[in-house]
Amino acid sequence: MTATPDHPSPDVAALAAPQWWAGAEPAGRPAVVRAIGGPFLAMAITVVGWVLTGDGGGDSPWLVAVLAQGVLVASYIWVCRWLTYACGVAQRRSPLLRTVQPWHIWAFWWFPLAGLWLPYVLVRDTARSTAPGRGVRVLVALWWVCFVLGLHRYVALPRMSPPVHVVATVLAALAWSRIVVVIQRSQTVTAAPSTVES
Repeated sequence: MTATPDHPSPDVAALAAPQWWAGAEPAGRPAVVRAIGGPFLAMAITVVGWVLTGDGGGDSPWLVAVLAQGVLVASYIWVCRWLTYACGVAQRRSPLLRTVQPWHIWAFWWFPLAGLWLPYVLVRDTARSTAPGRGVRVLVALWWVCFVLGLHRYVALPRMSPPVHVVATVLAALAWSRIVVVIQRSQTVTAAPSTVES
């Protein structure tokens, strides 16, 4: 088909179509609260489960186990929803994230082996694009190491001593909350002038 102003060629139309991140805005306060609160709930249940099982060697009570699984699922949804907002805003500033699609944010966690690296890279690049600096890179690295160690009971390191598991979970929740606050604050401040001008 011959391209006309009213009917552009498919290639031109594809290039002209807006990217998914083009209209992205910083997440609202409810999304931020959930993104921080979910991991903190997981941390609290982890500590409660460890206390109830004494040395951590036994199985947690069934109610604690059910709550833990439910909170993990909710935290996954809340964190990924907030990260979709944050990544969308960051993509407008940095070429690091231009190839990322929304489904990547939800799926990277589940890739065998690569799931131990890709989510970290995604959060690291989002933070670097939003709030560059050595401090935020160190914070993201600390969060990811503690997050992986904190999940050992579910995925990888069943012989690790319970106190390490609990401490890692607490540190991961604290580091994550700071990462969310730093990214959210930077994106909100940057978006404010454009909102006023429009």
